[in-house]
Amino acid sequence: MAPERTVLQLSQKDFGDWLELHGRKLYREVRDDLRADLRTQDARWQSLNARVAALGNHLETRVEACQAELGTELHHVTEALYALRNELQVQRAAYRDPFSVLAALLRDVRPSAVRVGHVIWLPKTVDTYLRETWRLTDGEIRAYKCVWRDAKLIAVERDTFARKFTIEPGVVAYMFAVPTRVLDLFRIEPGSVSLAQIESHADKPIPVSNSTST
Repeated sequence: MAPERTVLQLSQKDFGDWLELHGRKLYREVRDDLRADLRTQDARWQSLNARVAALGNHLETRVEACQAELGTELHHVTEALYALRNELQVQRAAYRDPFSVLAALLRDVRPSAVRVGHVIWLPKTVDTYLRETWRLTDGEIRAYKCVWRDAKLIAVERDTFARKFTIEPGVVAYMFAVPTRVLDLFRIEPGSVSLAQIESHADKPIPVSNSTST
């Protein structure tokens, strides 16, 4: 049996054939390894994409469910607030005694100014508040003002339940007036406009349409 030849003993042609053979073998091995790696990476990416897609679908479902639940809760809250408002209106209409109404007027309606120890409003402003907030008719408004006048809670000079004040230099007008002591009597809440705030604007003109020049 002839001994195997080493690479150094190969002819130039045989050496070229040997290089080509081993080169092809090495190429196939590297190619197969790359293909295997690519298949592994592709499988990993597909698995990751599937997990991300599943998570996205889960989150979308949860968000939609939460939005629907929140919408339902907001609807319930809105209905409850609407019912509460209606109940308050009913209670206010049912228990609108003259003194409670006056106290609410002092709290809710910002006065125009303070003049000579009186807090004053435009009569139209007071009447509008009594009609819209307390649902009083014109006859009821007059009756309430009679109670306030007889209890000396408002200052009056004539049947219109108003008193004449100088609203700016040379101009007077009849205004709905409440003595400042009455605010203390009804213990107006601190959240209401304070007399100090009103008095700081006492020198400003009052927009009265039916004023009388002196």
